[in-house]
This record gives sequence, C-alpha cells and structure tokens, in this order.
Amino acid sequence: MNTLSSSRPMRLNVAMRSIALMLSALFFATTSALADTSGECGANGGNNVTWSYNETTHTLTLSGTGAMTNSFTMDNHWDDALTTIVIEDGITNIGKNAFYGCRNLTSITIPESVTSIGQYAFYGCGRLSSVTIPSKVTIINTFTFYGCQYLLSVSFAEGSQLTNISSYAFAYCKFLKSISIPESVTSIGENAFDNCGLSSITIPASVTKIAKNAFGSCPQLTSVTFAEGTQLTSINDGVFGSCNKLTTISIPATVTSIGNQAFNKSGLTSVTILATSLNTYGLWAFDDNAEGRKIYVPEESVDTYKTGWPDYADDILPISAKPTSIGNATMPSGNAQAADDAWYSLNGRKLNAKPTERGVYLHQGRKVVVK
Repeated sequence: MNTLSSSRPMRLNVAMRSIALMLSALFFATTSALADTSGECGANGGNNVTWSYNETTHTLTLSGTGAMTNSFTMDNHWDDALTTIVIEDGITNIGKNAFYGCRNLTSITIPESVTSIGQYAFYGCGRLSSVTIPSKVTIINTFTFYGCQYLLSVSFAEGSQLTNISSYAFAYCKFLKSISIPESVTSIGENAFDNCGLSSITIPASVTKIAKNAFGSCPQLTSVTFAEGTQLTSINDGVFGSCNKLTTISIPATVTSIGNQAFNKSGLTSVTILATSLNTYGLWAFDDNAEGRKIYVPEESVDTYKTGWPDYADDILPISAKPTSIGNATMPSGNAQAADDAWYSLNGRKLNAKPTERGVYLHQGRKVVVK
C-alpha cells in the first residue's frame, strides 16, 4: 500500500509537467505565428519600411520608402521556408545580411528605386536562380551573392551606373555561365568571380583594375575578351589562375604589368602580348614547361621579353610566327602572308581586311599607323 500511495503523486507530477509543456509549446507557436507575419523593418528601428509574410505561399513583401534594416531574415524563424521576396518601389537600400542564408529562396524582385545592396545581402541563397540589378546601384558589395550556386542569370537594368564589383561578390556561383558586365564598371575586386561556372567573359573598356584572383579557378572559362579601347594596365596576381580550359588569350597593348601566377595552372597554349615591354614580369605567371605553350610578342621585343621572363625564354616568339588558321589549314603567319596578310586591332582582334579608318593597328608583329 505504501508503494502504491507514493507512486501516485509521482505519476501526477509527470502528467502535469507534460501538459504544461504542451500548453507552453502551443502558446509560443500561436503567438510566434501571429507576431511573425508582419512588422516594421526600417533602418535603425524606423517604421519607414514594413514587411508582411504569407505563410501559405512563403512570400515576403517589403513596402515603404527609404532604407531597410540589416540582418532582417536572420532575426525571423521562417528564413528556411522563404521562397519568394517582393521588394516594392520606394525601398532604396537593402541592408547588410538582409537575406543571408535563405537557402530555399528562388525568386527576388528588386525595384528601380533601390540604390544600394549591402554586404552579404544574399549570401548562401543557394537556390536563387536569377536577379536583375537596378540601374542606380553603383556597387555590388563584398560577398553579396557569394555561394548562390544555382544562380544562372545576372542582368543589369538599362542605363546601369555600376562602377564596382567588390571582393567575392559572385564567388562560388558555380552555375553562373555568363555575365555581361556593364560598360560603366571600372573595378573588379579580389576573387569577385572565384570558382564560378563562367564559360566566357568580356572585360569592358572602362575597367581600369582587376584585383588578384578575380576570375581564379573558373574551370569552364574558355574565352576572355578585352573590349576595344580598353584602359586596363595590369593583370594582377592569379587573376586567371587555375582556369584549366582557357587555352588562348590576347593581352592588349595597354597592359604593361602581369602579376605573379596570373595564368598559373591554366590551360594556355597560345598567349599573345601586344605591349612592346612590361614593367612587371610576374613570377610563375604561366605553368613552367607547359607542353606546346607559346608566348607571342611584338617582333622588336622578343629579346626584351626573354630577358624579363628567362624561365619562358624558349616559349617566346614574334607575333609573325603565330599560327594562322586559313580554312582547315594552320601555318605560321610569316609564311602565310600572301594567303592571309592578317591585320589586328591593338587589343588583338583580327580584322576582316586591311583597315581604312585612322588609327594604330598591328600587322606582321609591328604597329602600323593608318592616317
């Protein structure tokens, strides 16, 4: 009897605790659901921006005017469920870490009123497939789209005023195969496109700086083009390093500095450098003893380059010795002059015929002025 009597209070206490826990969980779930479907998210605690969340469609809508707060979704319980974000016209700033780690986000609408997107704003949004950057945005900040591995399309609104793509801005966007960088961009930061899926890239004439490792480890990159009239003067350390499918490149005459490991571990077999000399001959700029690799330079500069790059002296040849494709045949251009007689722009683009417009061109490894 004593054993039976003593066990009853214990069972009662356990049952009461279980009921209390269930009621508590129900209370917090209910209040959380009610509290987290709308609110204010203006910068510095302001009420200038409001938000609403539809739990059925998993859609977040932001309305109002001005700047929104930082670290917005990190402070809410539904960041993993969120699939769609609609930012309405009037919002001007997307805060730092605003949508950090929304791993199921697939769609974002950014209005033309937005002028600034903060650091890490879409970091790790692995399922985001496309984004359009409004024309008034001037900087893609550091780590903004880092790790958006399924990002397939990045477009820029007409009249883009973008000037700076910052460090790691699009790093590890592994399925981003192409991007048209606006002609307003002047600077591309360190590792900006590191480990991207880019297959080709055109560097606008406006770009004056490409920081180290900017396009490093892009395993699908096969084509790099420098726009006519380029102002670029330097290819920094590791910019195209470990791009193992990049087999050929023509470096414009404006570039007078090639940094350490600039093309190291790439697949380059043909390099054309149009500057008559370099201020910087980077260490390990290319793979050592790469089989079949040739470096073509202006005729009068062969000895200068061999002195600057003694490790690559055996690879350095005049541009006139560069193989030229004619139909299915390939032959050195010096021997093929009668058949080809090729002319090139200063950035290495082969012309269809002898130029008639005034300017400076390359012909048989020499600069020629057409008046």
